[in-house]
Amino acid sequence: MFDNCYFGKKLKIRSVEKGDYEEQQNNKTKLKSLKLINCNADKGDYLRIGFLDVENFELSNLRLPQNSELNIGDCHFKNFKLS
Repeated sequence: MFDNCYFGKKLKIRSVEKGDYEEQQNNKTKLKSLKLINCNADKGDYLRIGFLDVENFELSNLRLPQNSELNIGDCHFKNFKLS
């Protein structure tokens, strides 16, 4: 859980970066839950969530300024909450 946190420059939450794309697709890291609540970033920051298999995912009240990027891709979510 990330609660009331600050991201500076780059944060990647993902499986191990090894093998080709297909291997990464077939070997997603399994997480019971991943929650990002009331977090902030600076202008131009980058948050990447990828190659995960998450049972309970929640992203709420993420404050990203102009030119910041949130990228969620190549994931499987059982329960997904975005607010």
